[in-house]
Amino acid sequence: MKNFPPYFHKVQYYETDKMGIVHHSNYLRWFEEARTEYLESAGMGYDIMEKNSIIIPVLKASCQYKISVEYGNTVAVIMKISNYNGIKFSIKYEVYSHDMSVLHAYGETEHCFLDKNFKPVNIKKYNKEAADIFEKSL
Repeated sequence: MKNFPPYFHKVQYYETDKMGIVHHSNYLRWFEEARTEYLESAGMGYDIMEKNSIIIPVLKASCQYKISVEYGNTVAVIMKISNYNGIKFSIKYEVYSHDMSVLHAYGETEHCFLDKNFKPVNIKKYNKEAADIFEKSL
């Protein structure tokens, strides 16, 4: 499994609760931001995928919280594709402090590939360019 460069995110005020702690739902948003950033940098952003009639919905998402993150902090989200078979893939995430010294949370998302009619497809047969990006990411 290949680690990708960290995705950095500065915590915004609206992401926190009354105590100044990041609300748990935002970690899943950060996972999506890191995933989107990676796909764009690899040349296959969601906009390009959708133009090629590829949809990758989230099938499952989980997050384990270790140490809270507060307003004003910057986090580093590390992701790696942990499973890929052409039909489905999974990504593991770790959320660290900006300096990578503290693990705040970790989690995983599972996805599948669908065509524009929301029918499952094997991306290896459906779109070689997209498949190559995922295969190079392992």
